[in-house]
Amino acid sequence: TATASPHKSDNESPSKKSSDDGGRDEDDGKPMILIDLTRLDPNIHNKFDKNGVSDSAAASALRKKIESQYEQYSNDAELLADGTSIPCSTNVWRGAIQRMRDERPGHYFAPVFPPPLTKKS
Repeated sequence: TATASPHKSDNESPSKKSSDDGGRDEDDGKPMILIDLTRLDPNIHNKFDKNGVSDSAAASALRKKIESQYEQYSNDAELLADGTSIPCSTNVWRGAIQRMRDERPGHYFAPVFPPPLTKKS
């Protein structure tokens, strides 16, 4: 089954500032992942509202766990192969997450950003 690519199309100007960058990045965006939380925990879903979630506390806790283990989730071959972890860019993630919610009704997707780099003193 083909899925919509969350990557920028060829006709978008790389110099154009995107409003979908979550306020975190420059023009071309930075790597991040979209996670299908429903594949990891079937009790977290959006069967009744594609933009809602059945258990916001559980979804938040799982998202925070994934953020704390970002490298593991972003590089896990099995999660990448089955579509649980979807590489994306910070400048296109909002549109990509909507496409994924349309393509997989009932599945709750969450954006997961890499942890911020810590500055050495």
